[in-house]
Amino acid sequence: MDHTSKVGWNEVTGDTFVEVEYEYFNGEHLIPIHGEQGERIYFDVEHHFKNGNSYGMSLYDENGDYAGMNEENDDVSSVDFKKTATKYIVVQAINGEQGQFRVRWWKEGETVPDWAK
Repeated sequence: MDHTSKVGWNEVTGDTFVEVEYEYFNGEHLIPIHGEQGERIYFDVEHHFKNGNSYGMSLYDENGDYAGMNEENDDVSSVDFKKTATKYIVVQAINGEQGQFRVRWWKEGETVPDWAK
């Protein structure tokens, strides 16, 4: 059972990013990324809130099970697609208040955005 609660949720979605501002967030928010067989997709998550217990990030496969990811550096992770699939970057918060997060992703071989260097 999903006990996620979102209040004052404002989400902007682009081809390679999602930006969210919220008044209150407790639970998980899933962001789909699609990869072709053999691709590696890099991503970063930036999350801030005024009050709250903790926040985190993980990766799920199409079945909602944890999927492995690679830590590239302090800010950037990556995921390898062994087959064409959709995976989900999962942003988590426990009682987060007055917060925002941004998730960005790009494929291996693409120009690395300035913000990811």
